Amino acid sequence: MATATQERVIHVSKRKFFGAIIVLIIIGLVATTMHNTYGSYGLFDELVSASTGIGVILSVLWLIWGLGTNIINGPVDDPEKNKRLGRKRMILGLITFLVIGLLWVLVRFLASSMGLYDSTNMMSQEIPYVGTTVRRPGPEQSQPDITDTREFLKMSYSANLKSRDVRNTARNVKSIIREADGRVDSEQVTDKHASLRFVVPQTRFESFRAEVESLTHKKLYVENVSSENLLSQKQNIERATSDQSSYLADLQLQKQTLANAHAGTSATYQRELASVLAQLVSVRESIRTAQTSQQRALFEIQETTLVARESTLRQNIDSENKTYAIKSADLANQIASAEKGLTNLGQQDTDLMNKVATVTGSIDIAWVSLWAMAVLISPLHPAWIILIVLLLLWWLGRLAGLLPRIELV
Repeated sequence: MATATQERVIHVSKRKFFGAIIVLIIIGLVATTMHNTYGSYGLFDELVSASTGIGVILSVLWLIWGLGTNIINGPVDDPEKNKRLGRKRMILGLITFLVIGLLWVLVRFLASSMGLYDSTNMMSQEIPYVGTTVRRPGPEQSQPDITDTREFLKMSYSANLKSRDVRNTARNVKSIIREADGRVDSEQVTDKHASLRFVVPQTRFESFRAEVESLTHKKLYVENVSSENLLSQKQNIERATSDQSSYLADLQLQKQTLANAHAGTSATYQRELASVLAQLVSVRESIRTAQTSQQRALFEIQETTLVARESTLRQNIDSENKTYAIKSADLANQIASAEKGLTNLGQQDTDLMNKVATVTGSIDIAWVSLWAMAVLISPLHPAWIILIVLLLLWWLGRLAGLLPRIELV
């Protein structure tokens, strides 16, 4: 007569059960606190992960051991002994595996649900603006004229990528930059993180952007593209160039006016000096041919007057030349400075147009764990998927009679 198989029941104390739940919550909070304090879960997280892995391995080995024991025939006097022992070991191994899986999922889920677990496993870094600043032509930059509708757009690009192979992804990014006729300005690459700063032509930016995005899954790629109209800087440069050109033209006109005045004054002095010299020759000849002492005395007085005038004229000419030389040199220095200012403004304009023609950018690449990748890509949180699978396995085990029923007492 067949006997009905008695259903196995495991009685679990309610106090122990809820105590275990509280312990799980405390573990999650402690791990979260350490993460917030030190930036990562550190040694605690390593110990939890290691313990979970070891527990899973042991439970699987126990399950295999029970399966092997169940297959091997037992002693002659008790042929069912090994089967019962093997079944018992298989049940214990499966229960241990399910319990460890539930504990691990609950700890992860609790921390992730509270928004405290770093599921992306990435170095979150703010991407600074990369580029150079155009020198201002004046102490202040005014607002652009609203009637001027020109656009001089300077674009900046930044992206965060997550990858399982950081070094290889960084190499691919560098290749894409060079293929776009760009240049790499700085590079830092490790196994866990890479950072690249670069410049690419604006005409090749869209194709460059598409190639970078194709390196990884769309949910593992975040980009930021910003643009700024440099019209106010362009207008300031143009205004400063116009002012500087007017100033230079005024200096050149002053220099030419000074030269013309000097030439006229010098010519007047030279004509007067020539006249005095001619009179001196005539007076000295008259002194030589004078018939009386009274005539000679009169001519000598004229000679003294003309000699004094000659000396005065020569001093005036020397003073005029020196004054002209000083003023002319000063104007020449001012003209040279103004021309240098125009050259600098021209260089500023060139730099601004070069900035408009290029896109400065930065790309940060961070290593991502399989769990973080699953969290980002999966439409359903992996913790829920694992929990559903474990519950399904438990249900199948119950239907097969391999797992006992659990009751809280």
